[in-house]
Formats: sequence, C-alpha cells, structure tokens
Amino acid sequence: MRRAFLPCCLAAVIICLAGSAAVAIILRHDVEEARSIALAAKYPAAGTLQEQVGCTLIAPQWAVTAAHTVESNPPFINYYVVFGGARYEVEKLIIHPARVRDAVDSDNDIALLKLKQPVNGIAPALLYEKDDEAGKPVTIVGIGKLGTGLTGPVGEKTKVAHAATNRIEATFEKSLVVTFDAPPGGTELEGIGGPGDSGGPIFYEEGGKLYLMGVSNFNSGDPADKTEGRYHTLDGMCRISSKRRWIQEIIAADPPDTMWSPLKKLKGEGGWPGMAKERATAFFKAWNSGQEAMIAKFYAEHRPPSAQGLTPEARAKGWQELLDTYGAYRPYGYAQHGAYTLGVLVYSERAKIWRGVLFELEESKPHRVRSIKMWDAAAPI
Repeated sequence: MRRAFLPCCLAAVIICLAGSAAVAIILRHDVEEARSIALAAKYPAAGTLQEQVGCTLIAPQWAVTAAHTVESNPPFINYYVVFGGARYEVEKLIIHPARVRDAVDSDNDIALLKLKQPVNGIAPALLYEKDDEAGKPVTIVGIGKLGTGLTGPVGEKTKVAHAATNRIEATFEKSLVVTFDAPPGGTELEGIGGPGDSGGPIFYEEGGKLYLMGVSNFNSGDPADKTEGRYHTLDGMCRISSKRRWIQEIIAADPPDTMWSPLKKLKGEGGWPGMAKERATAFFKAWNSGQEAMIAKFYAEHRPPSAQGLTPEARAKGWQELLDTYGAYRPYGYAQHGAYTLGVLVYSERAKIWRGVLFELEESKPHRVRSIKMWDAAAPI
C-alpha cells in the first residue's frame, strides 16, 4: 500500500516517532523512460513540496497536495514548493476539515498551500467541476520511485519528473480510481503513481484547457508482499470536483494555518499554556540538568508506564549522548495543535542551532506525556 509522507526535516533526531512509508511513476514495461520524461515536461503546473512529494499550482499563490504528506509533521519547518525550477516559500497550510489523520482514505486527503509570493510564468491548472470523470483519459505526473508493472517501484526516487497516462476506472462521491492495466490493455503510456508521488496531480485536458481532476493518494498494492505498483493494482485519489467549492472558499477567505497555531513567544519560566504547563516545566528542568538520571525521573513521574515493562532508567538510556551534544535548551516560544499537542522552539547554545521539542499528551487524565519528539528547527522570523 503506497503512502508518501513528507520527512519532517533533515538531520532530525526524533524520539518515539512512528515509522512512515513513501510512494513515483510506475510504467508499463514496454515503454521507454524518455517518453515519460518528455510527457511530464508538458505540465509545468505539476510541482514538488520540499522536493519530496507532489503538488499542483491551482492559482498564482496557491497549490494543492495530499494531507497525509504533511499532517504528522511538527511545527517550525520552512516549507517550500518548486515550480519550473524556482523555489517559493509556503506561508500556510490548510488541511481539509473532514480529514481523519493517518487514515488511508482518499475522500478528504487534501491540503492547500498558500505561497508567500505568486508563481509567475506558469499557468495554474483549472479545477475540474463536472461529475463525468469515469472513462476520461488522464495524465499522472510525479517524481517518486520508478518501476514497471512487472517490478513495482525500485531504487531511489528520481529528481526528474515523469508522467504516465491512464483512464478513470471508477468514481465515488469523493474519490477516483484508476487501474494499472497490463499490455495489450490500457493506454499507450499506461502507468500509475509510485512511492514519492503522493500529492501529485491527475490532469485532464479538454478544449485546449488543463484541468486538475484528482490528487494522488495511495496504491492498493502492499510492499510487504511486493504487489505495490504492479499490474492490476488500483490507485486512489481525492476527487477535485467534490472539493472545488471548498478550495474556492478557502482561497477567498484566506483563513489561518490549520496545522499549528502561530508561534507565541514564551513569557517567563513556566509560561506554558493549559495542561502542558506541568509536563513541559518538568521536562526542561530534567533536560537542562544535563543528567540522564533526571530524564529517568521525568519518565517515572510524567510518562505512562512502558508497554514492554521497561524501567524508567532503561527507557532513558541513550539520552546522555543527546544531552552532551546539545547542552541546555533555552525555550523561546511555542505553538499548539489542539489541546494535547505542544511544540516548543528552543535554542541550543552548545550546538548553536534552533531545535523543536514536541509533547503529545494523553487525552485522558492525568494527561501524561505520551511521546516526545525533537528535531532541528527553523529559526524564528
């Protein structure tokens, strides 16, 4: 099953972060790769987010991608998109309100990106609005792993955009499906998306106009049994005609970022919001002691018991290397994602870099720290 998740940052040090998988263009085995590259070059409205996953330009200052590529990322990341070889910084991310986090469901797997500056020289794709997608010929563009219907995705993700063609096999209220047909069936350049193509476009052309018909989400194959991206698997995508009104309303209203609250500068020690106050204060006291034993004490008092039956000392083992590498943290500010997730921006005097610390609290009392994640963060503006 193909899912592409955007890495939260480079050189990240993340503790207790669940693993993630990634999804590129998979072609029929009798097609030359050069034809796929030439086809992709005809679609400059197809871009990339962080040069890792796909996105599509739908207005001079707006792009669309898949929600699952960004929804689990922490705050304090400088997002950017690339169109036509030029880099544009992202101002905000808006995830569809009906999206269920981490769900393998293309119905609402969509997010909008507002750019800080408009993209010049590239015509945005139009939003498809009719409900007659079934049977229509489409083009899929992406930069993910390459492969064929015989091999599935292989090797590393490509840096050059590739494209394939297909036809919409079936439509559902909010989703579209294409099937990867083996020759002699299918289209001349038959293919589907592969690892790394999530968030990328499914284009349809009519009357000399380019329409965005879908946003790439998942493949029905499973990497575990090597069926991912093989012939006869299905690709699911978010149906743009079902999201057109929402997209237009968001662009017109220009609401705040829905992933994280704006960075709020911390006022004094212990100035944390809500139920995170006690936990955050205790963690930074333990961290700034520079002692692994204090981290073990934090585990004992502020984290739920280990599911594997490990002692606090065993769970804290290995922290001393982190403590020695980064030294004391100087908290600068915080951002929130709901009532139970707090991201803290800190400065490491020893390493001379900004870092992020993410606390995820239990939703039920006593709201202990379910997980802690740390990463290299962007400096405050």
